[in-house]
Amino acid sequence: MKSSKSNNLYRLVSFILIAVILLCSVGFAAANGEKNPDSGKDDDKVNNTDENNDGTVNDKVPDDNQNNNNNNPEVPPDPKPVYTNPITGLEVSEEESKNTPLGFTLNPQNPLYGVSGSDLTIEFPKEDGKTIMLSYTTKTLLWKLGSLTSTRAFISNMSNYFGGVIISYGKDDIVSYPIWEVDKIQLDISQYSECYYKENSLYIYTSRDMVMNALKQNSDIHISGYKQTPYDFVSEGNSVSGTSDANSVIISYSDVDQTELYYSEKTNKYLYFKSGNRKIDMLSGENIAFSNVFVLFANTTTYEMSNGSELVVDTESGGLGYYISNGKMTEIKWLKDENNNLLFTDLSGEKLLINRGNIYISYFKASCVNKVKVL
Repeated sequence: MKSSKSNNLYRLVSFILIAVILLCSVGFAAANGEKNPDSGKDDDKVNNTDENNDGTVNDKVPDDNQNNNNNNPEVPPDPKPVYTNPITGLEVSEEESKNTPLGFTLNPQNPLYGVSGSDLTIEFPKEDGKTIMLSYTTKTLLWKLGSLTSTRAFISNMSNYFGGVIISYGKDDIVSYPIWEVDKIQLDISQYSECYYKENSLYIYTSRDMVMNALKQNSDIHISGYKQTPYDFVSEGNSVSGTSDANSVIISYSDVDQTELYYSEKTNKYLYFKSGNRKIDMLSGENIAFSNVFVLFANTTTYEMSNGSELVVDTESGGLGYYISNGKMTEIKWLKDENNNLLFTDLSGEKLLINRGNIYISYFKASCVNKVKVL
């Protein structure tokens, strides 16, 4: 009887010990699994490799995730859009690319504001021997532009070639020009007293914000961007080389008014002078300068009327001219094509290729070619 009880007690103790050992083993395994969640990866690596007889290991067979990544490569982001100014061929901001081109008629003898940042500047002769300047810009931060002067129909007609809106302070035509329809492309800022201001009672200035305010009040004005250019640009990384040297360009409009442009090798631009005086943009403090210079020889007519005289420049019949850039000059032709667009060509009739950068154009009397010196 005692032997039977001893055996039962022994079995019970053995059972309890076995149970304790099993519980401890399970607990240890669970704890070890929490500390090493990747513990099974080594086995995977072993299973995914083949050992050669010499003990070296073959490359691992790609797993499913790797195959998925190869089949679905990461899509690169869309390239950043590039905006280009049609007149200069230079890269501009998105905002500037959407701005309305504004062409301001200016008196170049007066202090000038906003011209150094212009895309295109055109100078015309007048009957008194002086000149009128038309300066196009799409710049946004233009808090002062001028000094403004009156326009004429043949000047405002340039907007039919280049686009944009012509901004002037009055009109002083004494001759009627039925050939030029300019009423819807020019804005007389003098009709909007809150959109301009005077300094020293002589100089008249405005700003882009003021002009846009005036345009909002006049629904008859046709607002457009730049149109097709009369030239094309040379491909990126290349430049146009002319046939003769052009380190200085002297344009003698009269005995009282002369424009000089001097080439700077440092900037590859022509510095603008007026009758021997350096012309500084008072807004930027920079010497006004241009990458591309055109001299277009045009027919002119001076009308003598009872109320005065007026010189009219024929901007449509075409003629010869010069293209000047990078210290070199090329002879060219200019004309109005069958689509009424202005066109510049080389002497063989091919559309002219020019360098990228801002533009200066001088319309000059065809009868006075010898008064333009390119040296």
